[in-house]
Amino acid sequence: MPSDPNLLKSLAFKFTTKKHKSKLKKHTKARKSKGNTPNTNPDTLTSGSDRTEEPLEGISSNHIRTASPDKVLEPPIDPTLDLLLPTVHEHTIALAPECPSHGETENSSKMCSFCDEILPIHPSARFIKLNQYLTGLREARPRFSTHNPNALHLPFPRVADHCRLHRAEQDLIPIGLQRGWPMTIDFAGLASRVASHQSYLRQIVLQEIPSVHFDLALENWNSLGPRKVQSMAHEMSTFHVEQPGYYGVQGFRVIMQTLHWIFKSPGIPLHNAMSNEYVMRKVLVAEVAKCLIAEDLGLSITDPKLQEHLEDSRVFGSVLFP
Repeated sequence: MPSDPNLLKSLAFKFTTKKHKSKLKKHTKARKSKGNTPNTNPDTLTSGSDRTEEPLEGISSNHIRTASPDKVLEPPIDPTLDLLLPTVHEHTIALAPECPSHGETENSSKMCSFCDEILPIHPSARFIKLNQYLTGLREARPRFSTHNPNALHLPFPRVADHCRLHRAEQDLIPIGLQRGWPMTIDFAGLASRVASHQSYLRQIVLQEIPSVHFDLALENWNSLGPRKVQSMAHEMSTFHVEQPGYYGVQGFRVIMQTLHWIFKSPGIPLHNAMSNEYVMRKVLVAEVAKCLIAEDLGLSITDPKLQEHLEDSRVFGSVLFP
């Protein structure tokens, strides 16, 4: 049944005729051939424009490349650092003021690229390596700063340890230099130095030479019992005793390996009550550290200053020689 034109007009319907369809196709082809594209200049967008950017899809962390792929990110710093060093207690990174203070003439090359704070004059090798790695990442984007042309941005979790490390070094390194603590240690020759003190260490074990570390270890063993004194909870509360001063974690590894070599007969107890491992960790590590520090600083093994150097330099060692 044919459509009534008057009825279609009254209903506002309009059907395209064949003639009109052919003209519409020609018009569409002409627009495509001209290659006209919408104007995407941001300057021409009005304030009412609803312009959104589509998120990136299909990108995984496995496809991220860095400028230095052969470098490996350093492990995080000892989580107890904030507790051991009161001056290093920040858990967030606050940007420095946009404008330097009156009379400030700091060199931008001495400023951290991520937090704009002043870097140590003598940074550790660990910090230098970590800084080179982070600043070489392709993800590190330039960040606007009026007084730091080297300013970069990375997500906070990526730079947290980096900035905590240079803040700690800013406080610790001047103290270490003032007190004569070494900035570099020959760990390759450390085992032979430790082994040279085995006669002294045997005298400690036999209680022929007094030792505050031996007395404290034995007191804890007798009062708490073998199981509790070697439990994880007690280990955490007395972990500082096993830190060999400024020799740090690297020094601890070498010292323990050498002690196991010196006292390599596990069937022969070092003490009739305490276990060999407990004696090594809670007594002999500290005694070895005192011997090494005495050699470094030219002090007598009986000098009371040795114990002060041992205790005061533990954080220094954990930062510089992790």
